[in-house]
Amino acid sequence: MSVGLQGLSCVVILGGGFRELRGLSYKKSTGRIVAVRKRRSKSPRSEMAEDSEGVSQELKTVVTNEFGTFMEYTSLKRTTSFVPPFQSRLNKISKWLVSGATCVVIVWKHNEHALWAGIGAALSGALGKVLKRLINGKRPDSASGRKEDPGMPSSHAQGFMYLSTYASLALLTGYDWSLWTMASACGLILMGAYLSWLRVADGLHTIPQILVGGAVGSTFACFWMWCWQGIIKQGLEVYPTSRYFLLMAAAFAATGYVIFSMRKWRFDQY
Repeated sequence: MSVGLQGLSCVVILGGGFRELRGLSYKKSTGRIVAVRKRRSKSPRSEMAEDSEGVSQELKTVVTNEFGTFMEYTSLKRTTSFVPPFQSRLNKISKWLVSGATCVVIVWKHNEHALWAGIGAALSGALGKVLKRLINGKRPDSASGRKEDPGMPSSHAQGFMYLSTYASLALLTGYDWSLWTMASACGLILMGAYLSWLRVADGLHTIPQILVGGAVGSTFACFWMWCWQGIIKQGLEVYPTSRYFLLMAAAFAATGYVIFSMRKWRFDQY
């Protein structure tokens, strides 16, 4: 048998058929020549595909362990903002703009009514924080990683609508109902509504959250204006020295507002 194989090999080699036998192997147990199936080498493209599948699986595992629910990796890269960059930036600094405008009005007017409005703004903000803890409504998924506190009601929408509603009522009660006065009052309301809408467009709140926040802020503004017109204003006329108590209350409210609210504000936060 071995002699026959050697002769066959010589014939094939001499005939240029050596390539035909590269895939053959002699098996002693059976005494036969069998073909050996070689394992194909992987192409670079197939190796890259396997590597990408492995990375994708690892990312799915990490996301599942981190957030508790399955999320595709592409969803992490998805943009959650639906507003242009300018409006997104405006949404970030809106709290500074509104607070700065309130301080400017208080310093510019420097009267009892301006102090009373500032006290109402601080109390409205405190009321919003309390309602958030009581309701404990979850923010939308698009706000994950940016804002982790409860979202119902929206404290930003509440603050915007309180200030815009109170300023509108102050215009309507302090000036004649001219076309300019009516247009200014409507413009203030629209500005507060627009800033509130940016919270939804930027993925930080849901529509019900800003609606509830805006309703609470506007209602509190109406109540606070009624207190001024019906009680505080007349009390200051009868007891002029009571304005010092109003001044101390305003200083206390401003201090509490700075300590409990503005200490958490940064330019890179929403």
